[in-house]
Amino acid sequence: MNVNVASKVKAIPKGRAHVEYWTKNDFEKVITTIYIEDFYDHLIFVMLWVYFNTGVRVNEGCALWWKDVNFSKRELRVSHMLKLKSKTNWHRQNYTKTEAGSRIITLDDDTIEILKV
Repeated sequence: MNVNVASKVKAIPKGRAHVEYWTKNDFEKVITTIYIEDFYDHLIFVMLWVYFNTGVRVNEGCALWWKDVNFSKRELRVSHMLKLKSKTNWHRQNYTKTEAGSRIITLDDDTIEILKV
């Protein structure tokens, strides 16, 4: 009879993961180094701005469409996420990581202006 001896012991506790977040100063240091007159750098600036100021996950931010932004109500609707299998194999899913991930985020005036440019 085969017996798995590992099933007789408890798992080693991993503890809580400590994640470093950018402070406002960290964020400002980074965005001030971006040359926004360059098209590609401008896209990076907008992407970082939206991520930092809304808290959307990267896979949610990559799945945003312009129709998800309501400029008159100053809202961003998050209801999709990008699922990546490889660099060339990805698709946009009609749901977020969790049920609570589907949400509407109020946008501040600065974010609205940056998205309009």
